[in-house]
Amino acid sequence: MKSTVVNALVALGVACIGAGWAYTAHKGWLLLAVLSPLILITLGEATFRWGKRRIKTSPTASMKWMQFRFLMYLSVAIIGSGLAILGAAALAPDKNADAETKEIFTALGGAVGTALAAVFVGSGDTPWANWLDTPIKKAFQTAYTGFWVPDSLPRDAVFADVFQDQEGWGRDARKARAEVITTALKAGTDRAPVAVSPGVAPTRGTGG
Repeated sequence: MKSTVVNALVALGVACIGAGWAYTAHKGWLLLAVLSPLILITLGEATFRWGKRRIKTSPTASMKWMQFRFLMYLSVAIIGSGLAILGAAALAPDKNADAETKEIFTALGGAVGTALAAVFVGSGDTPWANWLDTPIKKAFQTAYTGFWVPDSLPRDAVFADVFQDQEGWGRDARKARAEVITTALKAGTDRAPVAVSPGVAPTRGTGG
């Protein structure tokens, strides 16, 4: 129930901001309409990539940096919603049409923008699960594949669906996982044996 309400509120917010973006583009303020989301998209992706580079040196800081990627998804959702509203406006009847027809097309534009915003936000979990939890989870699991010994606490922190009574990779769960990973990295414990082949530089195993 909570996630449904959050999704609806975020979708409504995205649709409203999308309407503002559509108005900006419609007025011909193209530089503002293009640069504002582009800056947010670039910032979100850059911070995510910076965070990924620190996964094995500072897991907690890494997660904090990667969280800013939501700016990218939010911007894309806003643009998508705004484009839908612009499209509906372009199909609207001319100024000589009757008031009822104009109201119908106005409502249609708002409905299409809101519906598209809901698609971008997703369903089931909160939008943060779609925009943050899954990408961060994949980044950590990729980085630590074969790094920890089986059945160890830090390995569970990376690969277990439920860890320390925290399900998934939400904010509290990420914090708990990062603390355990950080402690294990500092202690140098629970690491998988290094595989060594003749004439080949030592590498860790590739198992999960």
